[in-house]
Amino acid sequence: MGALEEPVMLKLDSLTQGMTVECPSPQLMTLFRPSVQPYLMSWFKYDPSKEIKKLSGPVLIINGDWDLQVKVEQAPAVSQGKT
Repeated sequence: MGALEEPVMLKLDSLTQGMTVECPSPQLMTLFRPSVQPYLMSWFKYDPSKEIKKLSGPVLIINGDWDLQVKVEQAPAVSQGKT
């Protein structure tokens, strides 16, 4: 685990639970500045697989090896929402 990975994951966990976080680290300020936190919290409430199930039309799911948010092995799980 990298030096910043643990603090980032802890902050993301807090935001997912609807709690704002403090960010004293200049390296993380771009991700966790106060103006961004409400936006992140508003999106964390969605589960892509559940949202895809609600759609009636075709869905294109694209995932690459370098995607930092969704790992390659997670893409099939997302697509299962549409099958």
